[in-house]
Amino acid sequence: MRVPGDPDPRALAARLVSTPDSTPPADRDEWFLPSRAEAALGLGDWTAVEAAVHAYVADEHARAFQVASTLRQFTEIWDLEREDVRGRDLVNILRARLAQLPGGTLDLTPEQVQRVRETPPPPAQQLQAVLGTEGTRTYPWWKTGLDRAVGVAAVREKLGGRIGTGFLVRGADLGLPTGDELLVLTNAHVINPQGATPGIRPDEADVVFEAAAGQEPFPVSDIVWTSAVDAHDATLVRLARPVTGVPPLPLARALRLLDEGPRVYIIGHPGGRDLAFSFQDNELIDHEGPPAGKPPVPNVCRLHYRAPTEGGSSGSPVFNAGLWQVVALHHSGGKLGMRCLNGKTGTYAANEGVSILSIAEAIRAR
Repeated sequence: MRVPGDPDPRALAARLVSTPDSTPPADRDEWFLPSRAEAALGLGDWTAVEAAVHAYVADEHARAFQVASTLRQFTEIWDLEREDVRGRDLVNILRARLAQLPGGTLDLTPEQVQRVRETPPPPAQQLQAVLGTEGTRTYPWWKTGLDRAVGVAAVREKLGGRIGTGFLVRGADLGLPTGDELLVLTNAHVINPQGATPGIRPDEADVVFEAAAGQEPFPVSDIVWTSAVDAHDATLVRLARPVTGVPPLPLARALRLLDEGPRVYIIGHPGGRDLAFSFQDNELIDHEGPPAGKPPVPNVCRLHYRAPTEGGSSGSPVFNAGLWQVVALHHSGGKLGMRCLNGKTGTYAANEGVSILSIAEAIRAR
């Protein structure tokens, strides 16, 4: 592109800063502060950048769309992750905040997960400057979620693409007398003995831990346990060689009470794409666990939750919000007419998972 004259970027940035600053407070819209932050970037004034970002990101009424827009500008336009350590840290702080907000959606490639996990946390001063007093708690919480992503695997058809998701578990945590042997849990409609559509047989499947550095595909050796689609829709498989360097996911020992307003998070491979965090409208609506659960199928406890999932998310772990422990195996999603649980009338838009506790009970009773 032809540029007339010899424009001075800093002079242009100063003009851009003065323009929104001259707008009367009553006339400033929701994009005043994000625009002010970007203009300050042109001046290299990091204190002003972080102050402007703090004013709308740390607010109790912060909106996911606004935070996501800033994050997109900082990564795709300003390329802050590559240009400056302080900029890289700011990007990661915004990701952590977005993960907390209702309506927030965050997609990370396996390479991004690996890079962020290996990056030292931002300084405490910067966390507080951007997120306030909650900053020093928000970032470690989000970093724990990234650590959990390492144990989430893509299930692939040999010589083909991804068909679902699975996750690494310790067999003994599910009641098996296998000691510390590590196994992979997925849906029966992803891997099953007969290869019933849309699933495949174990000998046709590979498992890849894409967020773990240096991991090659693991062929599936055999099925340890399986439960039909109309029951737990679960298959536990043994891999052809031992998994090293990948920690198994911790399992929750109880379901939260619904009156506590619990939220859930999903990590999987939606649409057969790269690893993704599901953070949108992740409210736990209902479940069939105690004390008021009324499961119509004995020993099969289902959960309904709002979180955006699509094909390829099948077999993903569903985590509780506080400790990132697995509460359920994601089973189906995206249904507008999902029947309510526990004998309640009506339908709603919801996704469905099967409680990890009921899966463990079924394995112990086999």
